[in-house]
Amino acid sequence: MSADWIFKIVVMGSAGVGKTSFVKGQIEHHDWHDISPSHCIGVDFEIFNCTLGKGDEEADRCKLILWDLKSRHTFLELYRYYLNGACGALLCFDVSNRQSFEDLPIWINYVRSNLGYVPIMIVGLKSDLPFEVSADEIENIVNTYDVDGVFYTSYHIRFKKDVIMKELAKKVIYQHRIPSEETNDAEGDKEVSMALKRKKLKLINHFDNVRKSLHLDDSETHEALRNILRREDQNRCEELKDLPPEEKDAYMVFIQFFSICPICGAHNHEKYLKRFFLSRDPVSNSLRKQLFALMDESQEFKEIYYNEIELGIPCCACFKKIFND
Repeated sequence: MSADWIFKIVVMGSAGVGKTSFVKGQIEHHDWHDISPSHCIGVDFEIFNCTLGKGDEEADRCKLILWDLKSRHTFLELYRYYLNGACGALLCFDVSNRQSFEDLPIWINYVRSNLGYVPIMIVGLKSDLPFEVSADEIENIVNTYDVDGVFYTSYHIRFKKDVIMKELAKKVIYQHRIPSEETNDAEGDKEVSMALKRKKLKLINHFDNVRKSLHLDDSETHEALRNILRREDQNRCEELKDLPPEEKDAYMVFIQFFSICPICGAHNHEKYLKRFFLSRDPVSNSLRKQLFALMDESQEFKEIYYNEIELGIPCCACFKKIFND
């Protein structure tokens, strides 16, 4: 699709909140193209195309290039380069993980420090799970840091992803239509132009005041973000440190093999797979051994069976649907 507008958007948030599932989830009636998934450089890419408005002449055809930044300590020094040229940000948190919510001010300030006043949308992911954060707390973050809105979604609420992307595109387009001081406007547009300039200046000044009232400093923000990413890395190591090397290897194979729900294609929540793998319950141990045996057998499924057989663990939503029905 040819586009009238092409914008770079960064997607950030604490590890494990579901950013990649959100970014890569399929959306009906729109095109998502996986153009360069790569974990070795700390960022994945997706393209989202949409049309805003009605009619060929009035509609804005927009292409959002999404940069999904990986939440690893080793990639922190690359973040500022990855943010370069971004026109907006999606900051994600897990509604069932309070810590990921409490990290949001650091992510917001990091984006503002590197990009200035760009549209920021907060996205509460895994909304099919119990909330550990109240609506008032979330609203307070929105008002305090002057972000451009908050949405809640999960992989199974597909239309919300479409809505979120369109809303962010509208915000970015609106900001880019605010004329610069050098713009020579026609006489009839001067009043509107000056009003837009005043609004933009007011927003920038408002953010500067927020930074001062919260005593925020760019170097402090960088160090705070470093601590968040270190904490995530340490948490991963702590949970696996007592496992012998062969079990650590088996864990990585297990997580990778069962990362996708075979029914709906959603990314499974790693913390539940991890809990199952590390469980010392006899029933879980027996089931885990059977799963590994099936994993080995599945390598020959294509040669044995005419029909395609998919081996996997259902996600939370599909599990509930199967057993509730």
